[in-house]
Amino acid sequence: MKNTLAKQIHKTPPATGIKEAQAMRAALAYAGVAPEHARFTHVLLSGDALGAVYELEFQNLLADASRCGMAYCCYVDAFTGEVRGFMGISECISPALPTIS
Repeated sequence: MKNTLAKQIHKTPPATGIKEAQAMRAALAYAGVAPEHARFTHVLLSGDALGAVYELEFQNLLADASRCGMAYCCYVDAFTGEVRGFMGISECISPALPTIS
């Protein structure tokens, strides 16, 4: 079985790199969002022979009275922990629906 570098990167985190939790902390710090106000919806380690990044998507749950919040997409270098890409978009957060008893 051929074992290429790209296959190794997709299967396991880099041995000398950062862990998933460190990537999450880096993304939150870059966005200025407190951990208790964030909900991660997507965390994935991906890469190829040129490098590896953590792809992270998260929401800021601290909405104002208009129920508008922010969603973020962030790419963190899996070896250095440096933020390589970042995007934030506003989104409406639907209020909690009442329960039927």
